[in-house]
Amino acid sequence: MPPIVVVGLAGTAGVLLARLMTLPSGLALGGAAVAALLALLARRRPALALAVGAVAAAFLGLARAQTVAQVTADDLSHRAGEWLVVRGVVVSLPERRERFTRVLVDVVAVEDGRPAAGRLQADLEPQLVPTVGELLVLHGRVERPPVFAGFDYRAVLERQGIRATMRFPRVERVGEVLGLLPTRWLAHARLFIEERLQAMLPAVPAAIATGLLVGGSEGLPPALRTAFARTGTAHLLAASGYNMALVAGAALGVATPLLGRRRAILCALLAIALYAGVTGGTPSVLRAAVMAALSLLGIWFGRQRDAATVLVVAVAGLLFLTPTLVDDVGFQLSVTATAGLLGLAGRFGKLLARLPRFGAPGLALLREPLATTLAATLATLPITVTTFGTLSVVTLPANLLATPLIAPAMAASFFALVVGTVVPPLAPLVAFPAWLFCAGLAELVTWFGKLPWAAVQVAELPIPAGGGYVLAALALLWWQPQRLQASPPRVAWRGLAVLASAAAILSWTAVVVTSQPQLQVSFVPGGAVLRSPGGRLIVVDGGARATALLGELDRLLPIWDRRIDLYLLVEGGPNRSALPDLARRLPVEHVLASATREAVLRAARTTLGRELATTLVVSPTDVDLGDGTRLWLEPRSEGLAARLAAGSVLIALTPPGTRQGASIGLLQDERDQQLVVVAGSRYPLDRHEVVRLVLAADLRVLLERP
Repeated sequence: MPPIVVVGLAGTAGVLLARLMTLPSGLALGGAAVAALLALLARRRPALALAVGAVAAAFLGLARAQTVAQVTADDLSHRAGEWLVVRGVVVSLPERRERFTRVLVDVVAVEDGRPAAGRLQADLEPQLVPTVGELLVLHGRVERPPVFAGFDYRAVLERQGIRATMRFPRVERVGEVLGLLPTRWLAHARLFIEERLQAMLPAVPAAIATGLLVGGSEGLPPALRTAFARTGTAHLLAASGYNMALVAGAALGVATPLLGRRRAILCALLAIALYAGVTGGTPSVLRAAVMAALSLLGIWFGRQRDAATVLVVAVAGLLFLTPTLVDDVGFQLSVTATAGLLGLAGRFGKLLARLPRFGAPGLALLREPLATTLAATLATLPITVTTFGTLSVVTLPANLLATPLIAPAMAASFFALVVGTVVPPLAPLVAFPAWLFCAGLAELVTWFGKLPWAAVQVAELPIPAGGGYVLAALALLWWQPQRLQASPPRVAWRGLAVLASAAAILSWTAVVVTSQPQLQVSFVPGGAVLRSPGGRLIVVDGGARATALLGELDRLLPIWDRRIDLYLLVEGGPNRSALPDLARRLPVEHVLASATREAVLRAARTTLGRELATTLVVSPTDVDLGDGTRLWLEPRSEGLAARLAAGSVLIALTPPGTRQGASIGLLQDERDQQLVVVAGSRYPLDRHEVVRLVLAADLRVLLERP
C-alpha cells in the first residue's frame, strides 16, 4: 500500500474519531507534532516511520475536526427565540420549492450592535430569488432547527455548520453584492441554464435535463422525486464522477488537436473548475472534481496513480479542509459508490462472464451495466439503510433500463441548450430529442416507483449485521476471479437506434394528425387551464399553485409551441399569483385582470424584471377566441369573473356570482370548497384532484389524482 494512502486513511480516521470523542485542539495538535517528530527520527526504518506518521495524521485530522466543531460565543444560535434584524450574505444557490425559496446566509451583523456570526438557513417567500453573494437584511425570529418525530433534523443541519433558521422573514434587498465575481458569474450561469431548459421543455423533462447537466432534483414534482428515491435511481440526477469524466474528456478531446497535450490538460482543469462552480460545488461534485484534477496532474507530471489512491487522497484532502463533509449523506454515498465501482465492478463483471447465459449477444451487453449497478448498490447499501430506513427492491432492473437513456438524454439536452440559445427559432425542433429521452426516463422511473413492493422499510441495521456485511465485502475484494477471454458481441445498434427513432417520430406525427379539434378544460384548486379547438391556451389563476398549473400546461402544450396566449387573473384565493413562475418558464402573450389585481401585476413585473402586455378589465367584456368559442369577462369587487361559451355549452371558470346559467363549471359549496358541477354531478376539488373536461362530439369528464 503506498505511503500516501496510509497517511490519507489515518487522517480520515482522525476526522471520524472526532465524532466519538472530545479532545482539546491544543492537545491533539501537540500529539500530531510529537508523532511527526518521532516519524522524522525514525526515517531510517521506513515501516516504523510510516506507522508513526499515520498516528500524526490521525491526530491532525482529529484536531482539525475539533476546531471546526467549536461554536463561538457570538454564534446566532445563542439568540434563538429573539426577533432580530440580521444582515447577511447569500452563500448558496437558491433552492426553489413550491411554497418557499431556501437559501443559506452567512451572518455579517445584527442591527442591535451585539456581535453575531454563524450560518443561517432562511426560508423566503417563493417569489424571492436572491443571487449568490447578495447582501440581504432579514427581519424575523431566529429559531433553532426543528427536531421531527423519528428524524433529528437539527443534528443533520448542525453537522453542516447550520445552527439557526428563520422562516419567512421580511426581506430588504439593498442591491449590494459581495463575494468573488467568478462565483457570481457561475451562479448566474446555472440559473440561465435552468431557465433556458424550462422555456424549451415541459416542467418534468426540463427538471430531468437540468439534473443530468448540472445536478439537482428541485424542479421535480414530489411524486416523481419519491419515485426516484424508491427505485434507487436518484443518483442519476446528481452531478458526480460520470459528469466530470464527460466534461474532462470533452475538453481534452477538443483542445488536444488544437493546443497540444499539456495545454489541453490546463483547459481540462479549467473546465472541471467551471463545471464544479456551475453545479454549486456539492460534496459529490467536489469529490469528483478533485479526483479528476489529481488524475490530470498525474498525467502532466508523468506519474499516474491508480484510481484507489486518487480516491483516498481526494477524500482525505477534502475532509481536512471541510471536516463537516463527513456528515453529508451525499458525500458519503459518492465516496462509497466510487469505492464500490473501483473494487467490486470488475469482479462482478468477471463473475457474470462465467455464467453461460451471459455469453449470448444480447445478454453480454448487460454485463457491464449490471456489474456497475450491483457494485454501487452493495457499496452504498449500509448508508441508505441506516440513513433512509428503506431498501429499494427494483433498483437493479430500474437502473439497467434507465442507464442507457442517460448518455443520449445528456447529449440531446446539451445540444438543445446550445442551439436553442444561439438560434431561438430552432428551439422547438432541437428540443424534441431531449424531450423524448427525458420524458421516457420519467415514465420509466414512475412505473417502477408505483409498484407496491418497489421499496421496503428496513429496521435499524444491527452492529453484528453491519460487521458481517463489511467482512463479506472485504472477502470479495480479496477474491481474484479467473480472467476470461471472450470476444465482444456484435450488434447492429446503429440500425436499431435509427429504426426506433423513426418509429417514435412517425407515431407522434400520427397522433397529432389524427387528433380531432376539441375543447379541453382542466380544473385545479384555485385555477384552470383551457385549450380551445383552435389551439389557444388560456390560464385562469385564482390563487392556484404553480406546480398544479404547470402539470396541466405540460399535458396540453405541444413541444413545438410552448406559450400561453391569455392569462386571466381572477378572483378567489390569496393575494398571490403563479404568474411570475409561469412567465419565467413560458412566454405569456397577454394578461387580463381587474383593477383589484393591480398589486399582483406590479409584484410580478418586479420579480420578472420586465413588462407584461396587460389589459385591465373595467367593464363586462366579450372576447372572441376565433374558433367557435367566446370568453365573457365581468369585473367584480373581488376580482374578475370568467365564463366560456363553446357552442351551446356555457362553462363557468369562476364561481358564477350574480350571473347564473352555466351548464357546467366551478362552484363553491356552503363550506367554501370548490366543486366542478357537470349536468348535476358534483366533483369536489381538493389539493390532490384534477377534474378534466373534454368537449368534442360529446362531453367527457376525466378524474385524475396526479
